Amino acid sequence: MTDEMIAIIVEGAAEEAILQVLIENDLLKFPIEKIYMEKVIRVRSSRNFQRSYLNQGLGDSKLVIYRILDSKKENFTLTKPYQRKVERIVELYTRPEIEMLFIIYNGDFHKYTSRFKSKIKPSDYVRQNYRDVKNPKSKADVYNFWSRRPNELVETIKKFTQLSSDKFDETISSILK
Repeated sequence: MTDEMIAIIVEGAAEEAILQVLIENDLLKFPIEKIYMEKVIRVRSSRNFQRSYLNQGLGDSKLVIYRILDSKKENFTLTKPYQRKVERIVELYTRPEIEMLFIIYNGDFHKYTSRFKSKIKPSDYVRQNYRDVKNPKSKADVYNFWSRRPNELVETIKKFTQLSSDKFDETISSILK
């Protein structure tokens, strides 16, 4: 039987920062030793992932890939030689955007959804309404905000999941402790 490693792939800087906070605070259901390269991988295309990460020695281990993304339309298909290195790919959604976490944290979810109904992006709403996050798409700003409150991050992710139309096992909550 092969040992499984976990690859966490994100599409943007905000997702990278949030997952990094979860890893550093041991808030995921798998230990850091099981996380491939012990870090969050920021890459969008399967081709770039294959070239940059799957050519490195996995030994007998197989990867379980968790992709954190906000769209169900993105394809991530591995070519045949690389498919044997991967046990499965799990897609976890943060629709409409990961920046919704700031809106939920500040208790403005219903205000945002009733007033704007997708006329304004969550990231723009955050920029306009919250002074404690200068740039909600900046890795540094997002990391600085959530690293000071990792437990609130977990609670906010759980609330986000409850408010989402996605199934539980298609959300970040499914990989939390």
